[in-house]
Amino acid sequence: MAYHSGDGQFASYLACRSALIKYVTPIIGSRVDAEDIVQEVFIRFHQKHSAVSKSARAYLFRIAHNLALDWVRKKKLESGLNVQDLSQWMQPQEVVTPERSILAKDELRRISEFLDACPQDHRIAVEMYRFGGCTMEQIAEHLEVSVSSVHRMLRKTMATLADLMDQDD
Repeated sequence: MAYHSGDGQFASYLACRSALIKYVTPIIGSRVDAEDIVQEVFIRFHQKHSAVSKSARAYLFRIAHNLALDWVRKKKLESGLNVQDLSQWMQPQEVVTPERSILAKDELRRISEFLDACPQDHRIAVEMYRFGGCTMEQIAEHLEVSVSSVHRMLRKTMATLADLMDQDD
């Protein structure tokens, strides 16, 4: 398929191409491989993103990040190197970009809004389980309900939250 400068998807990609290469290079450690990944970014972007929108840039960076992490994982498997065995200072550090920071803050805001809108007992159960490290038995005792009720609350709330987050992605 031939692309011309008037193509919105292609124009969005070209506008971000050099920034994507700069973003991916430190993650994988090679500019040549970063260029290959960025080409793959466009292929996936073109296949999945039927209409260019305001979020095209963020979408391109998300694809680039995921592909770069896949590439790093593949290289680690190929080399037989287990990152967990390395000292902390030798482990690869995650690159936090402004785009990624904004996406993370937005995701946290959506989760917070969702939990605020949940029934109080559901919210407390999720907070105790996911953030407090409490067992279902401890939550049941605190809420004065059965363990199976806590299980249902957690399952329903977490499934709804997962669906909400998937819709936004």
